[in-house]
Amino acid sequence: MALTELARGLAYWAARYRQLPGNVDLTGKHTVAEAVAGLRRTSPQGAGQSGRSPLADLHDNPSYAEALGTLSPLAAGRRLSEMTSTFAGVHLAHADGPPVPMIHGVTAPAALRVALAQLPDQLDAPSVAAMWRVHVALLLMFTHDADTEHDILKSASDTGLLPWHDLFGRALVHGDEHVIKFTEACYRENAIQPDPRFAAAVQAALQRIPHRALGGGAATVANPAR
Repeated sequence: MALTELARGLAYWAARYRQLPGNVDLTGKHTVAEAVAGLRRTSPQGAGQSGRSPLADLHDNPSYAEALGTLSPLAAGRRLSEMTSTFAGVHLAHADGPPVPMIHGVTAPAALRVALAQLPDQLDAPSVAAMWRVHVALLLMFTHDADTEHDILKSASDTGLLPWHDLFGRALVHGDEHVIKFTEACYRENAIQPDPRFAAAVQAALQRIPHRALGGGAATVANPAR
């Protein structure tokens, strides 16, 4: 079963993969949080919104090229923790945007952490660089400003957060695969570096993403997070 799932995932990747433009230079001076806060954003591009390929929009966006060189050198594990905690906050902060894309700002680096544990150390830096390039693209394609992100850590800290076992139970009842994998990734990352944005982001996802019955189809139970 696991091999079948892996084969399907690789086949989908091979069929859909598109190379993002630009090269990442990890010799800057900023943390992930600082780089995200400093990224100049305009209206979210979105597929088809500008009338051009989203990749073409990124290629011509000076903010995109600049952001690729802003991160400082840092050990891969610590950088991945910066990525997951920051992007849990980004997901939490943008209640008005599409709820699914920014989930991958957490689940992708959380999955990369698992993969890097099985790979040679020399792959750490290029893998983190590739992840940062994806993060910059997500921000420019699906967010239009950082105003709601500035105080998101304080907001999450002030939120009444449910225990993780309750969040897992609600995610299973919710049924959407993105919510389930987001809950697992946030739990695992929070265990490495505790941060209230992880649990708060899961609670937000439970509310924002339409729930589904287990096995597919529309769920008939009420969303327990509301």
